[in-house]
Amino acid sequence: TIRGEYAYTIDFIYFSKYTNQKKSFEFIIEHKLCINKHKKIILVDEKNKKGNIIDKTRIEKMFKSECEDVEIYCIEEFSAIKLYNDLVNCEIFYKEKFNITDFIQPLANKSTEKTVDILLYEWYSSINVPLAILQGIGGIGKTTVVKYFLDQLYSKKSNNNFHILFINSHDLIDDIMKNPKIEDLFDFYHLLAEKHSIEKKFDKKSLELSIDDGNVVFIIDGLDEVIAKVGSSFNTNKFIDSILNDYSDNMRKTKVIITCRDYFWDTSAENNDKILSLDLKPFTKDMAKQYFTKHFNNDSKVQKAINLATKFSINNDSQEK
Repeated sequence: TIRGEYAYTIDFIYFSKYTNQKKSFEFIIEHKLCINKHKKIILVDEKNKKGNIIDKTRIEKMFKSECEDVEIYCIEEFSAIKLYNDLVNCEIFYKEKFNITDFIQPLANKSTEKTVDILLYEWYSSINVPLAILQGIGGIGKTTVVKYFLDQLYSKKSNNNFHILFINSHDLIDDIMKNPKIEDLFDFYHLLAEKHSIEKKFDKKSLELSIDDGNVVFIIDGLDEVIAKVGSSFNTNKFIDSILNDYSDNMRKTKVIITCRDYFWDTSAENNDKILSLDLKPFTKDMAKQYFTKHFNNDSKVQKAINLATKFSINNDSQEK
């Protein structure tokens, strides 16, 4: 991609969050480490060691005082624009909002005060916690929680460097049964891309880099369906290890969400500090009433729904329905 766009010599210069910008620039100029007629592509970390945003304009001005042709990017920005742009502009990547209009914020096992959407956003903002597992019984609302979270995230992060790949396992079951060797995230992506006849596809390494850069948030909804169909040939531990290691290596910005019915999941994952494990709690009667009120906006329908829900309600350890 770069070779096709730039038909001449390029000097790549990387300023990390630890780099002394002024001294480094002076050293480069003094020792003639970059030739003026060469294009300069300067790559920087997004934040310095104190956590402040690196001033790209300042660095660009320094180099333009000595060099004619200068471009500057954050590393993730450069990757998204120059390396992955064509690969994410296709139908399998999230483009339109899910528009969950009747969302009620549920709780999980991790907190009695923070709702699941808040816990997910804290996880997304954290460093080097690549995986969030949302588990619970069938129909409890795992998919709805994730879709609502993605809508909120997309509205805050919508730019050329942020993309969402939402994979519904149910839609790929037939394809998985024909190709039962599923070992990592790339296998899910590849099956989906093939199903939609996508011409320009990520290879495994470029997908790893894009996820590690934080440019792609990867969601597998309903992994239990895959486990149920493929059985023992699906190695859960190997799959998780690949996310924590292969897809979270350098930038440590990997964000992967998996939803799964609780009885399919190995609870030992809860003790890993690189994994956020959330066990979704059912609605209380008050939460159910809030939901039905939002959904129906009709008192008689709300009461009818509450009556039906009460018949189907389950008790938790505290015997609250």
